[in-house]
Amino acid sequence: MTPPTVVITSPGSPPQAPAMPAAGPLLSGLTTSRAASVSLPLRYMVTGLLFAVFAFGLATAYAQSFVDDVFLTPHLLAATHLAALGWLTMIAMGALYQFVPVVLDVPIFSERLGKAQFYLYLAGVLGLAYEMGSGRLQTVAWPAGLLVLAIGMFLYNMVRTLARVERWPLTGWFILAALTSLGLVVTAGFVLAVNLILGFVPLSQLAFVEAHAHLAALGWLGLLAVGVSYKLTPMFALSHPFNEWRLGRAIFVLLTTGVVGVFVSLLLRLGPVALLACWLVVGAGVGLYAWDYATMLRVRRRRPIDLTQQHNVAGVAGLVLTTLLGLALVLTPAEAAGHSRLQLAYAVMALAGWLGLTTLGQLYKIVPFLVWTHRFAPRMGKEKVPLLKDLFPQRLATAGFVGLLAGLVVAELGVLTGFLPVVQTGFALATAGTAIAATNLIRVVFR
Repeated sequence: MTPPTVVITSPGSPPQAPAMPAAGPLLSGLTTSRAASVSLPLRYMVTGLLFAVFAFGLATAYAQSFVDDVFLTPHLLAATHLAALGWLTMIAMGALYQFVPVVLDVPIFSERLGKAQFYLYLAGVLGLAYEMGSGRLQTVAWPAGLLVLAIGMFLYNMVRTLARVERWPLTGWFILAALTSLGLVVTAGFVLAVNLILGFVPLSQLAFVEAHAHLAALGWLGLLAVGVSYKLTPMFALSHPFNEWRLGRAIFVLLTTGVVGVFVSLLLRLGPVALLACWLVVGAGVGLYAWDYATMLRVRRRRPIDLTQQHNVAGVAGLVLTTLLGLALVLTPAEAAGHSRLQLAYAVMALAGWLGLTTLGQLYKIVPFLVWTHRFAPRMGKEKVPLLKDLFPQRLATAGFVGLLAGLVVAELGVLTGFLPVVQTGFALATAGTAIAATNLIRVVFR
């Protein structure tokens, strides 16, 4: 059998002519001959970008919820789930449909299943946000059921895919742990939705909510973000030599152990001492990861810090701040003044400051690269084709990043101080910055 033609390219570098056929499935750093059709991941990524703008817009419109003393208002719940499910999880699913074949050298089990799941998941996210935003928490079971079905289809697709893996790199172990967390998250979320109607679980509803939220942010999205960075950062920044296992193994053990401990401690209300011990384990893992990430940048061969790495550096800083805010929450009594503001600042920093910035930064490489490989690589040598950097306006993208980052800083200060105009200004800036990023990247797809 004739091996596939290899197109040797590097993200951010000028495209080169196709090389001679060579053995093996690798076509480039972000796609292989085993990869799914480009329409599968891109439909998730484009929709996730639209949800990102929608989530920030909703937060701006209902900024009052971020300064009220009442925690978990309907509008706040809607904005949070739009961010976590519509924005971050939607993009994470699309990224895994593209990324798993690249990292683990296996084809996706079923593209058709992935496309069917997309529509069920989209309906579930919209339904859940609508019911929560309307204050009808007793009727969230139907969209929650759609989400359980869609995520179940996704997990089945991933399990059947991962069953073929022969070699597990560090990123693969993080992906496996993240998918396991997602399975627990959706189970806990559905039980919580049904329990609002039937009340059959004797555990505290607040304990359920807190445990569910932490497992989603730290376990599913957090472990995935950390694991993927061990593949993408060295690739994009040309970080060589870099040994991912040197600290990566300890980081994986610390983070997964800490996430499980935090989930169990919150769910069973084991008390502040147990929760503090678990959070210190998480903190140790975060500290080692921040050091390892800095090492990736120190040994990079691509010296300028490009737009993607600017997002990622800000995202790692957001992770460190999230960890410190979480530690402050553990040490602050629930009845203390300002506790709810600290909770909200912690949630905003985790979802937007860490995971949001990191996700947008990676998309500025992934989306143009996928589009260029699909649309322009076959034209090489036949006509003039654009470079990756020409697919979107760089200055406008930088302006969007600055607006988003400034908006998040301002919004955090407003939430912590309880000053509504500052919160509104911050989220408005973040909405504008995210809208610029979404416009840039969606125009690349439909170019």
